[in-house]
Amino acid sequence: MGNMKCCLRRDDNQSDILDEIRIGNQLKKKRAVHVNYTVIALCLKFIYKLRTLAQMRRYAKSQDACLSLLNARNDKVEESKETFVKHIAENLPKYKDQGKPFADNRKLEFKGMVKLPNGDKYQGTWAKKPTDLKNTKECEVIHGKGVYVFANGTELNGYFFEGKIAGFGRCIFYNGDIYEDQYVDEQYSGDGKYRFEAARIMAGFYIGEFKDGTITGNGKFNLRSLNPLAKLFGPI
Repeated sequence: MGNMKCCLRRDDNQSDILDEIRIGNQLKKKRAVHVNYTVIALCLKFIYKLRTLAQMRRYAKSQDACLSLLNARNDKVEESKETFVKHIAENLPKYKDQGKPFADNRKLEFKGMVKLPNGDKYQGTWAKKPTDLKNTKECEVIHGKGVYVFANGTELNGYFFEGKIAGFGRCIFYNGDIYEDQYVDEQYSGDGKYRFEAARIMAGFYIGEFKDGTITGNGKFNLRSLNPLAKLFGPI
């Protein structure tokens, strides 16, 4: 009888040990599956971020990314955005005037806000410009420092040379985009900063080199995706 009891106890102990081993193996399998899913999720997140960042950079360097002064002249909106632009300007850092008056001997005359024939408005300095080769006739042109407001609300603050923006300036577009720094022949040129409003596939800003009005990519990008999936994968 004693031997039988010992055998039964041994069998019970062995079965308990086997059960513990089975449970341990099952837990290991579950943990292994969990780790695999975690690794897959991290890989997908990494791939998504790389792909989205590359897509945003390609778009930022395209000709469609940055609005230009040509857009400001030609794009028509249902109602003026002057109030919207003014609100943005009031909440921006103070405009840093880094320009210098043009080195010419023409007398500059300041005028308050003037409504132009094309519907635009201008406040700033004017100068007289000869209209013929003999300099017998003259006309007034926008020249020097001033603020030019397009009919669609875009506001251009900076220096003008005979009606064209030249040198340093800041442009706040009707949709909230902002460019600030150098202009050459009314195009972004040299180093500058462009802020993308949250209205397309991305938002954020770029600080760096511009050429012929477009981003070269030789600078710093700080962009965030507006894709709905970005909420799942986190900020780029």
